Amino acid sequence: MYAADPSFGRIFQEVTEGHRHDFVLHNGYLFRRLQLCIRDCSLRQQIISELYNEGHFGRDKTLALISSEFYWPKLTSDVAHYVDRCYVCQRSKGVLTNAGLYTPLPVPEASWFDEIVRLHGVPRSITSDRDTKFISHFWKSLWGKLGTQLNFSSAYHPQTDGQTEVVNRSLGNLLRCLAGTKPKQWDLALPQAEFAYNRSKNRTTGLSPFEIVYGQNPSGVLDLAPIPRIGRFSPKADEMAKYLQGIHEQVLFDFGDFVWAVLTRDRFHVGEYNKLKDRKIGPCEVVQKINDNAYRLRLPSHLKTSDVFNVKHLSHYFVDPDDTTLNSRTSSFQPGVTDAGGSETDDAELSDCTLMALRYHELADQRKGGN
Repeated sequence: MYAADPSFGRIFQEVTEGHRHDFVLHNGYLFRRLQLCIRDCSLRQQIISELYNEGHFGRDKTLALISSEFYWPKLTSDVAHYVDRCYVCQRSKGVLTNAGLYTPLPVPEASWFDEIVRLHGVPRSITSDRDTKFISHFWKSLWGKLGTQLNFSSAYHPQTDGQTEVVNRSLGNLLRCLAGTKPKQWDLALPQAEFAYNRSKNRTTGLSPFEIVYGQNPSGVLDLAPIPRIGRFSPKADEMAKYLQGIHEQVLFDFGDFVWAVLTRDRFHVGEYNKLKDRKIGPCEVVQKINDNAYRLRLPSHLKTSDVFNVKHLSHYFVDPDDTTLNSRTSSFQPGVTDAGGSETDDAELSDCTLMALRYHELADQRKGGN
């Protein structure tokens, strides 16, 4: 596929022979880093047309959108050639001149969001156009009483509020191109306009609004095509994943293991929890592994709580099998034992905890004898 291509034939041969490493072969397709190499065919024109017609944003933004996924020689000149000859843009967009100096607005001292007064208090100044609502006597009197300065921009002149005027001009061109011959139905093009604008890269930040908010661009039409891709790799994300794996120890248990189980406050009924009681109950036998993070235990019958525990509340039960004092130890989780030291059950009857401890000793002896 690439061997006879005039653009990638030589590169394909060098990669195959192992003499070039800035390109890689993956499932028979040639990649330049994460960019799929497109051989000299009509697919190049189709890719440019599909992504450019998404919003008619011009050469730079279209080039950034295409080059994030695809590569071929003279990609820049091909995009420029297509953009310069776009009939819709020539018909719908005006001519830009650099007449007049820009007068930027003063940098705000605090964050600027919607519903300013409710969330952040009364603003010191407001910049707006000369809409009748903003130049009305009521509006001027209201903000005059509050001590807020009103700044009005001049129509069709970006010198007062350049950033807003430039964005509005871009959005106007976008809607004009998408509405086409049905300008009265411009509202039907708003979803596509919003998607296209949020997917296009900003010249200042180098990122699209989608990338700033979500970390990546959503899938477009070309992403639905069966085009081979190499999985994206982020060095920072990989470094963070390795760091998290290093500080999180994986603890696994097998069926039949005995563990200590931490009884958190939410596992007690009202009035039963006491900070001075034992923090753990055990030994408890693992009867089912639900997944690497959850296990089902055989609990004493007096505990009226779920028998499924997260692995962070479990720890291995280690005790000397020859310890003869285990049966004499008391547990604050032993059923029927009151704070006064009395017992509501027969003293000769072993508690569930003691029975489980004895079972642990019995299994430990069997394993020792088997060895």
